[in-house]
Order: sequence, then C-alpha cells, then structure tokens
Amino acid sequence: MSQVLKQSGGKRRKTHPESAAPTRPILCYRCFYETQIDCYRRRFGVDVVCVRCGVAGGKRVECCGQSECRECAAGFERTPRRIFERFGSDDTRLADRRKKRGWSNCFAARVRANRLSMLERARFLSRAGYAVLLFDFQAHGESTGQHITFGGLESMDAQAAVDFLHHAVPDEKIGLIGVSMGGAAALLASPKLDVQAFVLEMVYPTISEAVANRLTMRLGKYASVLTPLLTSQLKPRLGVAAQALRPIDKVKDITAPKLFIAGAEDEHTTLEESVRLFDAACEPKQIWIVNGAKHQDLHKAAKEQYEKRVLGFFQQTLRR
Repeated sequence: MSQVLKQSGGKRRKTHPESAAPTRPILCYRCFYETQIDCYRRRFGVDVVCVRCGVAGGKRVECCGQSECRECAAGFERTPRRIFERFGSDDTRLADRRKKRGWSNCFAARVRANRLSMLERARFLSRAGYAVLLFDFQAHGESTGQHITFGGLESMDAQAAVDFLHHAVPDEKIGLIGVSMGGAAALLASPKLDVQAFVLEMVYPTISEAVANRLTMRLGKYASVLTPLLTSQLKPRLGVAAQALRPIDKVKDITAPKLFIAGAEDEHTTLEESVRLFDAACEPKQIWIVNGAKHQDLHKAAKEQYEKRVLGFFQQTLRR
C-alpha cells in the first residue's frame, strides 16, 4: 500500500491515504451523517483525521496503521463521539430506505453491551419492512467516554440518536427498543424523547434498587444495607446523583404507547419492580412477562413470542 508525504512546518510527515481509513464507516460526531473523513474533507480540506476523536489539524502520530492525534494516543479523548450504524442489506442512505418503508426503529442496548447485541432484533424488524438504527452509548462499543453512568449521560445519547432520525427522516413515526440501562436512558431523557412507541425491557425503577439487588445476589440478603454507601459515590465519581437515576419518576410523563417486557425470574430487576414501573406509567401501556427468563436477552429466550408481540405492538402503534 502506498503512502503519502505532506509538508508540515518544514518537516516531511507521513499520512495515510483514504484507503487506510477504518473499513467500517465511522459517522462524524458533529453531523451524524457523513463519515468523519468525508465531513472533515468537506469542512477543512484535509484527508486524514484522528480515528478516535475526529480532530482535524495539529500534529499526529501513527497507531495501528491509522492516524491519531497526540492527545488520543496519550489516552486523552478530546471530544465525545457517538457511533451510529444504519442497518440494512445495502448501502442506501437511511432517508432513501425510509421513504420506501415508512417506519423506523431505534435500539438502545443494555449496560456494557454494544450495538451488536441488538443485531438480531434489528434483523427481524428489517425483514418486516422497518428501517432501523443501531448506536453505541458513551463509554460503550466504539463510542468514547470515561465512565458508564447507568442512564444519566446515556440519556443524552438516546436523545442524539432520536434527533438524528428526525433529521434524516422528518415527519415519520419512530419506535424505540430499550433494554435494561438502554430503557432507563430512554425514560430519563430530558426533554422527553419524540418517539411514538416504546418497548422497555427489564428497566430498573431506581438506581438504589438496582444496586441493592446486585449486592444481595453477590453478598447475601443483608448486604443491601450497603446500598446508601455505594449510591452516595455516584455524584462525586460519575457526576450523576442517585436522585437523577429514577426512571419510575419519569415514566408517568411518557404518553406514547409502551410495551414493558420483564423476566419472571429476573434478580437484577425483579418482577415486582417491573410491575411497579408498569403501574406508574400512564396509558396506553402493555406488559408481557416472559416465564422462566432471568436478566438476559429476552429475544433469544423466547424468540417466536418476542417477535410476534413486538411486531404486533409496532403494527398497532406505528402503522395506524
């Protein structure tokens, strides 16, 4: 593979040609539509940008055969970047496919999972005629970020994903599937998401209950007394207070149709907690309890029933 030499400050410096860019297109964190390289070429007339932060200009170093700015190479991420992937069998732009299909879905994954964990859901909805959007939350997958905030900062990513869809396909109905933290992020978004239908799987009512459940699972039934000690660390360590991580306080304001899905044997988000979240929500709403399921991939646990119920829900809410 040939390399290109450019003049910089009187010194000759290596840069990589366009063919050295990542094989998977990385959408620009500024416009969410063009790839970083295309966006920065158009804006600033440069061919090489940092593959981590997208910063154009300045000194760069080589890393893994791709160009990186010195700040990123040293471990400092200058700009958060949300990674979006438009799913489909061809390279047609999302707006073009949406004009043909008429409805779209956005997928918000669970904590410590990237967008690929939602791929099977995306496939069955794509086969049913929906255009779909997969994305990585901050500090997940290919998106930058220092800390997972259990729905706090992630709610901004959910907002960015929905805003991207509205920009790409204005005046069209949008459905959202949020799993665990992904569902919490969708409910915690402020202002509330402009979404016409929500599928919310295994969403915790409050972060305090989520922490208490996990302590009980690992250390025994009396370990939940340590919950205040841990939740008090959220604000100084992550910048998000425990009081801000209460989806149960937000769900009552969501007037769009909602389908709640819970595992009957879930210990991370107990059935009682899921039912309480459902009870706090306003109409229209539905709940489906998956028998025998724990805190797991509910699509995989009950694939045929899951697809039938979710497709029926979106058919009823998005296509009317």
